[in-house]
Amino acid sequence: MDDKIRKQIIIKEITDWKQSRLLPEEYCNFLLTLYTEGNQELLNAESGEKKKARKTIIPSIAIFLLLLISFLVTYFTEINLVLQIVIFSIFIIICVLGAVIFRKNQLLQHFSYIIGAIIFLFASVHICDRLFIDNQYAMLVTVMLHTILWLCLGIFLKKKYFLISSVLGLLLIIITFIKWNFII
Repeated sequence: MDDKIRKQIIIKEITDWKQSRLLPEEYCNFLLTLYTEGNQELLNAESGEKKKARKTIIPSIAIFLLLLISFLVTYFTEINLVLQIVIFSIFIIICVLGAVIFRKNQLLQHFSYIIGAIIFLFASVHICDRLFIDNQYAMLVTVMLHTILWLCLGIFLKKKYFLISSVLGLLLIIITFIKWNFII
């Protein structure tokens, strides 16, 4: 085994011992200094990767929870429609702010955009269903407006997933029109 790889494995183990408090911190610091030969860059680089991963996972879980909570608010509670609209609006604003805040982290930015668009579609369909009970035309217009919005977002933000979803949505709307004998 290469000495460099062996040292990295030992440094990782000592770091794990320090975090889990298997050895006193002073002993771990001594051993880390000994194996890194006073070079703390090796130690800091490895702990930086863990912090970066943690900074990505926690916000993405929080944003995904917004989608689950909005689903629960819609189907499993008897909340007033106005309060539901307020809750959906807050969730959409959080997703937009998340996209702005995480603009340097592309994964979180895309995740915020997608979850925000899904919540907005979900809220619009739910509100349309509550206001226009069993009106399929109103629902179709709502979905069509969303696909047009996604098309605009795809063009202006240069996001391919919005373009693809808008094209698929428009195709589904055309198929629905054909099925209902509007075009024929």
